[in-house]
Amino acid sequence: MNNDTFDSDAIEAISRINNELVNAQRELAKANVSLDTANITLRSNIKEKETLFKELQHRVKNNMQVISSLIGMQSQTVADEATQRVLKNTQERIKSMMLIYEHLYRSTDLVNIEMRHYITDLVSKLMDSYSVGPMTFRTPIDVCELYVTADIAIPCGLIVNEVISNSLKYAFPGEKEGQIHIIIRQIDGLIEMTLGDNGVGMPDNASFDGTKSLGMLLIQTLAEDQLGGKMELSRANGTEYRITFPFKTNDTKS
Repeated sequence: MNNDTFDSDAIEAISRINNELVNAQRELAKANVSLDTANITLRSNIKEKETLFKELQHRVKNNMQVISSLIGMQSQTVADEATQRVLKNTQERIKSMMLIYEHLYRSTDLVNIEMRHYITDLVSKLMDSYSVGPMTFRTPIDVCELYVTADIAIPCGLIVNEVISNSLKYAFPGEKEGQIHIIIRQIDGLIEMTLGDNGVGMPDNASFDGTKSLGMLLIQTLAEDQLGGKMELSRANGTEYRITFPFKTNDTKS
């Protein structure tokens, strides 16, 4: 083989490689265009679903508001004080659930609730509902940075609602001042909720076994059945509930 033949073969090979590179670049450009189009479509679909999800949350909250208002109107037509208390308690439970969807609707995160803000907001609304001023009760709230989904936040909120409501109604008879505390900690895959007051405490014969109190039964059901946890009740200095339940870090927080 002479040099001229070698040079011709080399040039032909180089030309063929260049053509293949050009074709590959064209295919890559087409693939990039297709990918960009797919991303635009995906972002549009996600935006539509986010809008729909927010609208659903808004409607759920509004429907709960209607139910709460109807219960409030009904309570005004009832003369019996015991029935009025039942209606008011039911109204407060609905409001605690409604607050979840209010927080989700206002948040950029459509799935997770920031517990510190939620619990603080919930306690503030309970104080307003029972016409309790800031100088009447001290309510230290110590909640760690924690994001949870609604299936955890709702039972936690209902437990806080029951405990705080009971403290406001029964823990300080005739007293003008007191302390109600809420502590929520995340420890080794567990959430520990400590809620209580320094009031007069429960009667010695009060217990979760065989109790006829709807509030106590609700706390027990929420803690054990809904959250899959365990609960302890202390009467050492007023009344204190300690509830622990398993929790895995929610990695979907945006």
